[in-house]
Amino acid sequence: MSTLILIIGLTVNLVGTIVITIPLISSVRVFFEFGRLREAKQSIRYDRLEQGNIGFREVVSRHLKEKEYGDRLSVDEVEYITHEPKLSADLINTNDLDKPKYSGSSTTDLIFVKYSPDEDSDVSIGTSYNQDIHKFYQLFEPDIQQGEERIRLAGISLLGLGFILQIISVLTNGI
Repeated sequence: MSTLILIIGLTVNLVGTIVITIPLISSVRVFFEFGRLREAKQSIRYDRLEQGNIGFREVVSRHLKEKEYGDRLSVDEVEYITHEPKLSADLINTNDLDKPKYSGSSTTDLIFVKYSPDEDSDVSIGTSYNQDIHKFYQLFEPDIQQGEERIRLAGISLLGLGFILQIISVLTNGI
């Protein structure tokens, strides 16, 4: 009997270890909402997020909830979301106007959202929406963090249970 408990404990440990690694494996994490949101975040940051991409519906639905016209637009009326870095610099006043000099530069990361509302829609919005990328990420970053924490907590709980089963096996074997 104690051998069976030991084997069950080891199996539970193995499952717990696999569960802990779910947030690290992109092909597995997309089965969870937090994983789809993480993939969408990467698409926005390095390319663009389009209809049909992983996490598109989740990100766009959060974006539309934040906008005052969000209840009049559907997820299908957003074409894509992309990251647009903008470079800014200050012009230094010089007497040589042929070669202007710039002092300092900084990049502001913005989000660009392309809408295409139906022709029958009464929504009169522009085709772009610029917002600081970090503020935009706040729409779904807490959900990513919370989802990963839940998965890891489940894995740690399984590891703890597995160790308890192994200890019980050793104690009952010695009795």
